[in-house]
Amino acid sequence: MPFKIGTILNFNQLPDVSNFPFVINKRNDGILVKKGLFVYTKSNEGYLIGLIEKIILLNEYFTDPLTIKSYNSNNNPNILKGLFPSEDFEFAISIVKCLGIIEFQDGNNKEIKAIKRMSYPATPGADVFLVEEDTLNAFIGFDPIDGLYLGKVKITDYDAKINMDRLLNKHFAILSISGGGKSYLTSCIIEEVLMRKKPTPAIVLIDVHGEYLYLKDIPELKNKVQVQDISYFQISIPNLSAWWFRKYQEQISPVQVRELSKYIQQLKKDDHKKGRFTLKDLIELIENSSEGSKSTKQALIGWLSDLERLTIFGPEENPDLNHILRQKEIVIFNLSNEISIRKKQIIIDYLCNRLFLLRRLEKIPPFLLILEEAHQFCLSEDTEILTKNGWKKYNDIKIGELAFSFNSKTKNLELNEIERIILKEHEGEVVKLYNNNSIDALVTKDHRVLCNYRTTGKDRKWFWSKDKFVLAKNLPNSIRIPLVAKMDSKTECEIDDDLIKIIGWIITDGTIHYFEDKKYFSYEISQSEVKGEILTEMIEVINRRFPEVSIYKRKRKNEIFKRSEENIFYFKKKASQEINSWLLNETHRIPRVILETASLSQLKILFDAMVQGDGTIQFSKKRYKYITFYVGQNDKLADDFQELCVRLGFSAIKSYVKQNNQIKVLVSFKRKFAHIRKKTTEYYSGKVWDITIKNNTFVVRRNGKVFFTGNCPEAAHSKAISKSIIETIAREGRKFMACLCLISQRPKKLSSTVLSQLNSKIVLNIKNPYDLKHLMDSSEAISKEYADMISSLGVGEMLLIGNAVNYPIFIDIRERKFKSHTEDVSLSSVCLKWEKAS
Repeated sequence: MPFKIGTILNFNQLPDVSNFPFVINKRNDGILVKKGLFVYTKSNEGYLIGLIEKIILLNEYFTDPLTIKSYNSNNNPNILKGLFPSEDFEFAISIVKCLGIIEFQDGNNKEIKAIKRMSYPATPGADVFLVEEDTLNAFIGFDPIDGLYLGKVKITDYDAKINMDRLLNKHFAILSISGGGKSYLTSCIIEEVLMRKKPTPAIVLIDVHGEYLYLKDIPELKNKVQVQDISYFQISIPNLSAWWFRKYQEQISPVQVRELSKYIQQLKKDDHKKGRFTLKDLIELIENSSEGSKSTKQALIGWLSDLERLTIFGPEENPDLNHILRQKEIVIFNLSNEISIRKKQIIIDYLCNRLFLLRRLEKIPPFLLILEEAHQFCLSEDTEILTKNGWKKYNDIKIGELAFSFNSKTKNLELNEIERIILKEHEGEVVKLYNNNSIDALVTKDHRVLCNYRTTGKDRKWFWSKDKFVLAKNLPNSIRIPLVAKMDSKTECEIDDDLIKIIGWIITDGTIHYFEDKKYFSYEISQSEVKGEILTEMIEVINRRFPEVSIYKRKRKNEIFKRSEENIFYFKKKASQEINSWLLNETHRIPRVILETASLSQLKILFDAMVQGDGTIQFSKKRYKYITFYVGQNDKLADDFQELCVRLGFSAIKSYVKQNNQIKVLVSFKRKFAHIRKKTTEYYSGKVWDITIKNNTFVVRRNGKVFFTGNCPEAAHSKAISKSIIETIAREGRKFMACLCLISQRPKKLSSTVLSQLNSKIVLNIKNPYDLKHLMDSSEAISKEYADMISSLGVGEMLLIGNAVNYPIFIDIRERKFKSHTEDVSLSSVCLKWEKAS
């Protein structure tokens, strides 16, 4: 039976096709209408379903300050109730977001035939009802009979039963900060799959921390759980080609791969070995061979000996992946006792490749691969180098490409060719050079840091040393690292100063209008009267450069905010064509031709014009001038503007504003150095890279902060060995029923390719703005609105979005059926146990 909760009214120019308001009926039955409830109404188009987004509580008695004053001055409750019957005038208005028009099968109001977009507003005066559970299940796409039960739909208390095929077959991710409940939710999903009565895929779980080993001790799951200790794991050498060795040891050259292939073939043909041989056999064969180059053999012996020390290569595969997977069972690969990231990456790469191959050949059943701490095994690059063509990640640069280097003698930036690119693995401690206002660098201990350090003269007064290269491990306390230098520019762009200013204003405050299917276009600049002298300069410059430009005033009326008049500059056909010959239809980007060829004075004119548009000039407590340049969510414009600052010799930091997910660039004219009081160290495992370039110092950026780095490996985030196969499974796995679940606390470090292929995402709580932005960039379903909600989720709450459901839904996660013995272990109890034992 429909449950009426209110009536639609006209309020603040609503209803429209996106929202409708309704007055909440006063209730005495204890039912409270809350934000997040699903409601419906009968509109002219049919059954309109929506979600309560906002509730406003109004009371006319408390709109007048004098009334409130009188109310507060009287302490007799009986008199107050008689004079101020405020409860009778209190009412609540809900604002509902329209989700769609539901068309039912045969008018039964249970089976949904189609969901259409709204094209006409809801009707004022119409009743509003709570959506019933059957209808909500059909609308969201839940499977109430055979679905995986993960909890309750938030607010409604309806069961959230997710269709297994929709969640698993097109892959999914579980994303949250540390301690947000990732492992807990994963356990719930595993319980549902293993306890399901209908056929389910086999589960392969890569357990990095040993958090799921408790499952083997659950009586109800006794025959469904296998644990594979990685201590006994072996990769079969006879199954590997020479190219596999190159993947695990990247220093092996193509020529060495060719020679290695010959040695492998010899061992395979050896009747005494019978197809069973080890790395030691391979090394001995190379050592005793009379054929081949001596240097090639020595290099191969060195690379293979390094792999042998990992102790994970043997004559046969263990466990035999052909036979350990069974439907409705889970195989847990326990990596908790393994410290080496490289070793774990090789194991995971081998497992993923073998499982995917066997599934394609239909030698093993369909499976779900759950990869915990996935960001360790499919990292993305986040350190960039400044080249002639802008910021680039190290794997996008090429030998011979021009990059910016710092000449410590002339104190200028120069463009020089990249002579060599070096890439290698690193595992161990690195040095962190960090200052909140200037630098965020991770460098290896043998990295040469260009710096000044404190020293004393004969008069025992301290001063800064000259520029010196110092190994990171030998850095003293209190150093400074140069951040800025002007570009050594000998060119000048063939463009006049007035046009540079106009282009700067269009980039920040301009728009382009198209007519007749983009056959014609015109540019327009809008500027407020409050700009004062800036507006006066704009009128003079634009009238001087383009006399035919039309200038008119427009006043925007708004009931809430009073806005000043705006001046609209309308550029006609000829002027627009000339401007577009520079902008090339990219209205809000700095033209590359200007960045790359303009003189310093021309770049400064452009800088000043852009600051006039979207910049704010401010002063610090010590009266140092700095600028905040706002670009909204235009990440590319932020990159362009930061590059412009670097070329001009200004310190600029690109950062994300957490509250509104906007981007800003902070420009300092005072800051020339990054001051580091004391270096720190942290553990790092991954690739490190370097380039060889003239002057031995080049310009890089990490986490939005620009600094100079020397010719020594820079510890930058990079892809892992297993990244390629994980991307392949993400792209192609669904065709072969090889399902993928990635669990991570750092979405920013996940490969964008992988993340975009995970068609469903379960997000518990993410607060890092870089992670939220990475999620938004890789998933169209995650808007700024949802990003804001994600950062406020509590423990035990999740957002399910993507292919698994028709509409994003918030769910309260259910309790686990089986508890881990470590679940109730506290720090105090462990300390007490330790004290008793000692």
